[in-house]
Amino acid sequence: MKMSAVWNLLKKDRLGTIITRPDRQWLQIGGCIYPLDGLGMVTPEMLYTLLDVPEDKRNEYHIYEMNVETVPGYLQDVDETDELAEAASFMVRTAGSVYQMYKAGENLLTINPDTLRPLENEEDVNLYVREYDGGHVMVARSGFLLRAVIGTSTYWARNPLVYEDMKVMAELGKREYDLRYREMDEAAENEKSDHR
Repeated sequence: MKMSAVWNLLKKDRLGTIITRPDRQWLQIGGCIYPLDGLGMVTPEMLYTLLDVPEDKRNEYHIYEMNVETVPGYLQDVDETDELAEAASFMVRTAGSVYQMYKAGENLLTINPDTLRPLENEEDVNLYVREYDGGHVMVARSGFLLRAVIGTSTYWARNPLVYEDMKVMAELGKREYDLRYREMDEAAENEKSDHR
Protein backbone atom coordinates (compact mmCIF):
# COMPACT_ATOMS: atom_id res chain seq x y z
CA MET A 1 0.00 0.00 0.00
CA LYS A 2 1.34 3.39 -0.97
CA MET A 3 0.62 5.15 2.33
CA SER A 4 1.73 8.57 1.05
CA ALA A 5 -1.20 8.42 -1.40
CA VAL A 6 -3.57 7.53 1.46
CA TRP A 7 -2.24 10.49 3.47
CA ASN A 8 -2.75 12.78 0.44
CA LEU A 9 -6.38 11.71 0.17
CA LEU A 10 -6.86 12.35 3.89
CA LYS A 11 -5.20 15.77 3.66
CA LYS A 12 -7.54 16.69 0.82
CA ASP A 13 -10.71 15.39 2.52
CA ARG A 14 -9.75 16.35 6.10
CA LEU A 15 -12.21 13.76 7.32
CA GLY A 16 -11.45 10.16 8.23
CA THR A 17 -12.47 7.31 10.49
CA ILE A 18 -10.08 4.77 11.97
CA ILE A 19 -11.94 1.44 11.94
CA THR A 20 -10.49 -1.03 14.44
CA ARG A 21 -11.39 -4.68 14.04
CA PRO A 22 -10.03 -7.31 16.41
CA ASP A 23 -7.51 -8.41 13.76
CA ARG A 24 -6.81 -5.30 11.65
CA GLN A 25 -7.19 -1.51 11.40
CA TRP A 26 -8.53 0.42 8.43
CA LEU A 27 -8.86 4.10 7.54
CA GLN A 28 -12.04 5.31 5.88
CA ILE A 29 -11.76 8.46 3.77
CA GLY A 30 -15.03 9.36 2.10
CA GLY A 31 -16.38 6.14 0.59
CA CYS A 32 -12.95 4.48 0.46
CA ILE A 33 -11.33 2.27 3.08
CA TYR A 34 -7.62 1.41 3.19
CA PRO A 35 -5.76 -0.97 5.54
CA LEU A 36 -3.38 0.47 8.12
CA ASP A 37 -1.10 -2.56 8.11
CA GLY A 38 2.38 -2.38 9.62
CA LEU A 39 1.84 0.86 11.53
CA GLY A 40 1.06 -0.49 14.98
CA MET A 41 -2.06 0.75 16.73
CA VAL A 42 -3.06 3.92 14.86
CA THR A 43 -4.74 6.75 16.79
CA PRO A 44 -5.98 10.17 15.64
CA GLU A 45 -2.93 11.77 17.30
CA MET A 46 -0.65 9.48 15.32
CA LEU A 47 -2.42 10.47 12.06
CA TYR A 48 -1.99 14.17 12.85
CA THR A 49 1.73 13.52 13.35
CA LEU A 50 2.01 11.45 10.14
CA LEU A 51 0.20 14.20 8.21
CA ASP A 52 2.42 16.84 9.81
CA VAL A 53 -0.63 18.86 10.91
CA PRO A 54 0.37 21.66 13.32
CA GLU A 55 -1.44 21.74 16.66
CA ASP A 56 -3.28 24.98 15.76
CA LYS A 57 -4.62 23.47 12.47
CA ARG A 58 -5.93 20.19 13.87
CA ASN A 59 -9.40 21.64 14.39
CA GLU A 60 -9.66 21.78 10.55
CA TYR A 61 -9.52 17.96 10.45
CA HIS A 62 -12.08 15.49 11.74
CA ILE A 63 -10.60 12.11 12.60
CA TYR A 64 -12.94 9.66 14.30
CA GLU A 65 -12.51 6.19 15.75
CA MET A 66 -14.83 3.21 15.46
CA ASN A 67 -14.40 -0.23 16.97
CA VAL A 68 -16.17 -3.14 15.30
CA GLU A 69 -16.36 -6.62 16.82
CA THR A 70 -17.61 -8.44 13.73
CA VAL A 71 -16.28 -7.93 10.23
CA PRO A 72 -18.77 -6.01 8.07
CA GLY A 73 -19.51 -7.57 4.67
CA TYR A 74 -17.66 -4.86 2.80
CA LEU A 75 -14.46 -5.56 4.81
CA GLN A 76 -14.41 -9.33 4.35
CA ASP A 77 -11.47 -10.60 2.35
CA VAL A 78 -13.69 -12.54 -0.08
CA ASP A 79 -17.41 -12.50 -0.75
CA GLU A 80 -19.35 -14.93 -2.93
CA THR A 81 -20.83 -11.98 -4.85
CA ASP A 82 -17.41 -10.60 -5.93
CA GLU A 83 -17.34 -10.22 -9.70
CA LEU A 84 -14.21 -9.16 -11.60
CA ALA A 85 -14.52 -5.57 -12.87
CA GLU A 86 -13.15 -4.26 -16.16
CA ALA A 87 -12.35 -0.60 -16.78
CA ALA A 88 -14.02 1.21 -19.66
CA SER A 89 -11.69 2.44 -22.38
CA PHE A 90 -12.34 6.08 -21.50
CA MET A 91 -12.72 8.48 -18.58
CA VAL A 92 -15.10 11.39 -18.09
CA ARG A 93 -13.95 14.78 -16.81
CA THR A 94 -16.63 17.09 -15.46
CA ALA A 95 -16.99 19.61 -12.63
CA GLY A 96 -13.23 19.52 -12.04
CA SER A 97 -13.03 15.76 -11.42
CA VAL A 98 -12.27 12.66 -13.45
CA TYR A 99 -14.40 9.51 -13.36
CA GLN A 100 -13.62 5.99 -14.60
CA MET A 101 -16.40 3.53 -15.39
CA TYR A 102 -16.09 -0.17 -14.52
CA LYS A 103 -18.27 -3.05 -15.63
CA ALA A 104 -18.80 -6.38 -13.90
CA GLY A 105 -21.51 -8.48 -15.52
CA GLU A 106 -24.56 -6.25 -15.66
CA ASN A 107 -23.23 -3.89 -12.98
CA LEU A 108 -21.78 -0.52 -13.97
CA LEU A 109 -19.95 1.63 -11.42
CA THR A 110 -17.92 4.83 -11.63
CA ILE A 111 -15.06 5.83 -9.37
CA ASN A 112 -12.61 8.68 -9.07
CA PRO A 113 -9.34 7.10 -10.29
CA ASP A 114 -7.37 9.11 -7.68
CA THR A 115 -8.77 6.69 -5.10
CA LEU A 116 -6.72 3.89 -6.73
CA ARG A 117 -3.38 5.68 -6.22
CA PRO A 118 -2.70 3.96 -2.87
CA LEU A 119 -2.72 0.64 -4.78
CA GLU A 120 -0.18 1.68 -7.42
CA ASN A 121 2.71 -0.34 -5.98
CA GLU A 122 0.58 -3.40 -5.19
CA GLU A 123 1.17 -6.53 -7.24
CA ASP A 124 -1.60 -8.67 -8.68
CA VAL A 125 -4.44 -6.43 -7.50
CA ASN A 126 -7.78 -6.88 -9.20
CA LEU A 127 -10.93 -4.84 -8.79
CA TYR A 128 -14.24 -6.54 -8.08
CA VAL A 129 -17.82 -5.39 -7.73
CA ARG A 130 -19.35 -6.71 -4.51
CA GLU A 131 -23.00 -6.72 -3.51
CA TYR A 132 -23.55 -4.97 -0.23
CA ASP A 133 -26.59 -3.65 1.61
CA GLY A 134 -28.87 -3.61 -1.43
CA GLY A 135 -26.26 -1.95 -3.64
CA HIS A 136 -22.70 -2.45 -4.80
CA VAL A 137 -19.21 -1.47 -3.71
CA MET A 138 -15.90 -1.85 -5.49
CA VAL A 139 -13.21 -3.82 -3.70
CA ALA A 140 -9.55 -4.34 -4.54
CA ARG A 141 -8.12 -7.76 -3.78
CA SER A 142 -4.70 -9.35 -4.13
CA GLY A 143 -5.60 -13.01 -4.43
CA PHE A 144 -7.89 -13.64 -1.49
CA LEU A 145 -6.68 -10.66 0.57
CA LEU A 146 -8.76 -7.49 0.62
CA ARG A 147 -6.54 -4.48 -0.11
CA ALA A 148 -9.13 -1.67 -0.24
CA VAL A 149 -12.76 -0.72 -0.59
CA ILE A 150 -13.16 1.91 -3.30
CA GLY A 151 -16.13 4.23 -3.01
CA THR A 152 -18.22 4.72 -6.11
CA SER A 153 -19.45 8.08 -7.31
CA THR A 154 -22.33 9.23 -9.47
CA TYR A 155 -21.66 12.93 -8.93
CA TRP A 156 -20.70 13.28 -12.61
CA ALA A 157 -24.32 12.46 -13.53
CA ARG A 158 -25.47 15.55 -11.61
CA ASN A 159 -24.70 17.57 -14.75
CA PRO A 160 -27.39 16.65 -17.33
CA LEU A 161 -25.18 17.93 -20.16
CA VAL A 162 -22.71 15.11 -19.51
CA TYR A 163 -25.28 12.51 -20.56
CA GLU A 164 -26.18 14.42 -23.71
CA ASP A 165 -22.54 15.06 -24.62
CA MET A 166 -21.63 11.40 -24.08
CA LYS A 167 -24.51 10.33 -26.31
CA VAL A 168 -23.33 12.68 -29.07
CA MET A 169 -19.73 11.50 -28.63
CA ALA A 170 -20.81 7.84 -28.88
CA GLU A 171 -22.65 8.59 -32.13
CA LEU A 172 -19.62 10.47 -33.48
CA GLY A 173 -17.31 7.61 -32.48
CA LYS A 174 -19.47 5.03 -34.25
CA ARG A 175 -19.68 7.16 -37.38
CA GLU A 176 -15.91 7.79 -37.46
CA TYR A 177 -15.17 4.13 -36.83
CA ASP A 178 -17.47 3.08 -39.67
CA LEU A 179 -15.93 5.70 -42.02
CA ARG A 180 -12.25 5.35 -41.17
CA TYR A 181 -11.36 2.24 -39.22
CA ARG A 182 -13.83 -0.60 -39.81
CA GLU A 183 -12.23 -1.54 -43.15
CA MET A 184 -8.73 -1.56 -41.65
CA ASP A 185 -9.84 -3.78 -38.76
CA GLU A 186 -11.69 -6.17 -41.08
CA ALA A 187 -8.67 -6.37 -43.43
CA ALA A 188 -6.36 -7.09 -40.49
CA GLU A 189 -8.74 -9.78 -39.22
CA ASN A 190 -8.96 -11.36 -42.67
CA GLU A 191 -5.16 -11.34 -42.93
CA LYS A 192 -4.88 -13.13 -39.58
CA SER A 193 -7.36 -15.82 -40.61
CA ASP A 194 -5.52 -16.30 -43.96
CA HIS A 195 -2.34 -17.11 -42.03
CA ARG A 196 -3.98 -19.71 -39.81
